[in-house]
Amino acid sequence: MKQTTRTLLMLVALAAIGGGVALYAYYGVHEKDRREDEKKDHDDRLFSPARLGEKSKDGGIASVEFTALTITASGQVTALAHPAGEGWRIVNPVHASADKLVLDSILSQLQQAKFKSVIEEKPDAAALARYGLDKPTFTLEAQAEVGDNHEKRSVKLVGGIENTYDGTVFMQRDDQPTVYAAEGGARYAFQKSTFDLREKEVFPYTIDQLTKIEVKTANNHYRLEKDDKKEWQLREPTKEGADLLTLTAMIAGLKNTHATAFPPDEADKHALRGLEPPQLLAKFELTDGGSLSYRAGKAPPDAGDPSIYALIDGPDGPVLATLAKPPEIDRNPGDLRDRTVLHFKKDQVAKIVFHAAATGDGGTKPDIVVERAARPDGGLEDSWNVTAPRAGKAKTFKISAMLWTLGSLKWEKSAEEKPKDWGKYGIDSRSRSVALFGADGKEITRFTWGKEVEGTPLFYVRGTRDQALEANVERLTELPNDAVEVIEVPPAITPAADAGK
Repeated sequence: MKQTTRTLLMLVALAAIGGGVALYAYYGVHEKDRREDEKKDHDDRLFSPARLGEKSKDGGIASVEFTALTITASGQVTALAHPAGEGWRIVNPVHASADKLVLDSILSQLQQAKFKSVIEEKPDAAALARYGLDKPTFTLEAQAEVGDNHEKRSVKLVGGIENTYDGTVFMQRDDQPTVYAAEGGARYAFQKSTFDLREKEVFPYTIDQLTKIEVKTANNHYRLEKDDKKEWQLREPTKEGADLLTLTAMIAGLKNTHATAFPPDEADKHALRGLEPPQLLAKFELTDGGSLSYRAGKAPPDAGDPSIYALIDGPDGPVLATLAKPPEIDRNPGDLRDRTVLHFKKDQVAKIVFHAAATGDGGTKPDIVVERAARPDGGLEDSWNVTAPRAGKAKTFKISAMLWTLGSLKWEKSAEEKPKDWGKYGIDSRSRSVALFGADGKEITRFTWGKEVEGTPLFYVRGTRDQALEANVERLTELPNDAVEVIEVPPAITPAADAGK
């Protein structure tokens, strides 16, 4: 055998040995360490419902769905259930919705928090007392369904006192004697009373979930309903449009009013608590066909009870709550009126006529007219053109901004309903105005700018409704007085630019 052949065979053998060593290092050492680390991470968690490496039928990670919790803390036992397709609910000692954020924190800690160390494997009674486990600060029992077969798994955790040295909490698991040191966050998550676990939001609806609102108090009474177009209308004491922004804010404020306690509902105390007759009575109809009544009251000043009470009777039955502040729905009906000066849809405006106010000598400027053409599909072009008093391409962005400003203008005070003499408000044919027309040529609405309200920064205006209104028209200074303000002039070609062509 030649020397070169022997050398080559030796190199091949050494490579094979090296590869074997590498494979052993990877599979025999590295993989073993990785599996041990995974097992330790799995076993150290307070609760790992799925077994290590457990998969679903499709090869993915096995699903875990928590179905029940029982928490004993602060001398109370609270049982919670999680029906399929629904949120968490307290089922004992009361029936009520659970606080989603609190439940999310509990379940997160339950699956993510870990035992940091073993403190004692076989503690005696004295040791348990030392760790506070003879009289636990909390006990948590959890049930979960795992995998495609929904196999039931459970855990029981018992918590003692805090280890002030490092902030951990002493804990036992599944009735085993071993005492662990667990991450301190678990104690804060699990040590919850029934009130802590309960949803404090006593009015869980938004304006979009309501179809009717009626409120009666000593000072005010109003009724609002959605019409066939799903728009809110004031029905009592007057019939007119309602202001959606005001209603949305009012209901949002009611939704954000949280209970500070849930005392027992004792009928013989309703009168003392201002609930019979109610100082505030509100009735709501819901989009799902349900309804809710909301009574609120306060004890007489000499009763020594500063609480504000609310008795809410809805889909979950009657609930009595104390509130930190009264519900802010005792409103003057006038505050709920739609304060929009002009009612129109921007995409339906095909023509705008800007009419300037008469000059000091009684003269007038020509009207400025801008229009946009119809598209074959029945809609309107986006671009605008000036058609009078001269023709040219309009500044489309400026026209769009003006329409937005006109559509968002709000009045601050109603001066007079259906006035017979508009002239006293500086509103007549010589006043500055803007008229909007549809593609059919018919006038949609008109805005007329009157004189200044004495002693205020407001002006009298006339809009869609037959009312003299007081409004801040500062944003309307952009309305044009001359066609040059809205016509688009092509940029001039400089000599240098022209020479480069």
